[in-house]
Amino acid sequence: MSKKLFVVVMIMGILLSQMCFPALAAFSPTISVKEASCALGDIVEVDVVIEDNSGISGASLAFAYHEDLTLLEIRNGDAFGELAFTTPGKLSNPCKVLWDSLNETANNDGKILTLVFKVSNDAVTGDKLFVNILHSPNDIYDSKLESVNVSCVNGHVSVLGNSDADTSSSNTFRALIIKWFTIIKNFFINLF
Repeated sequence: MSKKLFVVVMIMGILLSQMCFPALAAFSPTISVKEASCALGDIVEVDVVIEDNSGISGASLAFAYHEDLTLLEIRNGDAFGELAFTTPGKLSNPCKVLWDSLNETANNDGKILTLVFKVSNDAVTGDKLFVNILHSPNDIYDSKLESVNVSCVNGHVSVLGNSDADTSSSNTFRALIIKWFTIIKNFFINLF
């Protein structure tokens, strides 16, 4: 009889452990820089995403990137859409962004922002240009103003030869539009 009880207890333990691990994983968010690729001199969009979001009411993240990348623009994503998004007045390296709210919490997984870079013509084909996330333990918090333990995964931009790069018409057109808007924006900034 004791062997049967032992087997039943072991089976119950195994079943319960399978149910507990996914629940624990849901409370340890991961913020990742997605990898991207482009040719020399191109404009590239690098998405930053969150998975297993346990509820974030405020965050401060900085991004450091390779010297062959020039940051042109930062766009807010949908995952932190409930929070107020603040970018710096001047894009520098590293560059810090903030999300905050008095009474909202972002619970969604997905894209939190997009970094738009121009790759230098001096970069080397085949290089992987780093894009790293910098944050301190208290930089991300929940609605109770308690720190949220977040894992960060850095990414990179792969520099392809001109023949290897994705030259689909939609990506080329989008890059051209971003380039022209950047030129127009810089013109008006310098005008005043």
